[in-house]
Amino acid sequence: MANITRTLGKTKFGRLRTDDLALVARELKRIEKKEGAIRPARIVEIASDPAHPLHRFIFRLTDEQCAHKWRIEEARRLCQAVRIVFTDDDGEEVGNSPSLVSVVMAEDGAPEIRTRRYISIDRAYADPDIRRTMIEEALAEADVWARRHSSLVELAPVFRAISETKKVTLRKKATAS
Repeated sequence: MANITRTLGKTKFGRLRTDDLALVARELKRIEKKEGAIRPARIVEIASDPAHPLHRFIFRLTDEQCAHKWRIEEARRLCQAVRIVFTDDDGEEVGNSPSLVSVVMAEDGAPEIRTRRYISIDRAYADPDIRRTMIEEALAEADVWARRHSSLVELAPVFRAISETKKVTLRKKATAS
């Protein structure tokens, strides 16, 4: 088996300093050791003590700010809940797709300002620029997924397929420019 070196990488949480990442990793390891597994709700409970090292990471926002952010998340979930179901001639479901897709678009009247929003999948597929962006984002997500699971050697054929698809797509983009 290959040697594994663990490092602390970038985080979706924001820009944490290396010493903060080390502290978070240490505390999460401590919680896992004590409780057998890590549950986010339990982290919130433990970190509610202002003296706990994770408190400043979990309780950065006021309850009002958190409530507003959660409502935005709930609105996202509503947008993601509506699906298009594909059926075969016998009426059996053969797949499904989101009815709305999340895309980055320029603000009306301010093309330099780009924000993420939802539009119908039909509109997204009909617009070549949006469709191209969707393909690029899908490949970037697949790349992230492949890196996250790269230690699972059984998935090597999938990783190669992702890499090859990305190369072909980039070549098509380069020749179209």
